[in-house]
Amino acid sequence: MVRRFTITLIAAGIIALAAAQLASAQATPSIRVTIWQARILPGETYPYPNTPVGEYRVPDTVVVRNTGTADLTFTGTTPVTVTSAPSGSFSVDLLPVGSIPPGQSASFIVRFSPTETGPNVATITIDTNDPATPTFTFHMKSYGVSRKIRSLMLFGG
Repeated sequence: MVRRFTITLIAAGIIALAAAQLASAQATPSIRVTIWQARILPGETYPYPNTPVGEYRVPDTVVVRNTGTADLTFTGTTPVTVTSAPSGSFSVDLLPVGSIPPGQSASFIVRFSPTETGPNVATITIDTNDPATPTFTFHMKSYGVSRKIRSLMLFGG
């Protein structure tokens, strides 16, 4: 009879401990950012191909994935912002709104059209409710290059 009672107490203790751990575990969102399936870390610089001044390069899709256990919600009046030098060389389109459920993703587009030759740098900021990284910032860098002038020489006979 004593053994049965001891086993019951141990089993009850394990169940109580497991219940306490579950109650203390809080569901949280977690942001993960990728471009062309390459993970971008906060503060990292993503290289962009050189592009002739005044031309557009094929836009890049930035994917924001929620790897957490609660909805990832975009915050602020503009959840994704871009600042660039020179001004206007980078832009963002199709901004995400609302929330991303756990395991799901949303995306937006980054476009690059250099306004002058030389280095072009953008800072992209994503504001969410991720407690570990509420402001996720990364950079994009490229060079505006002169347009190539192509000539065609014809030789007649």
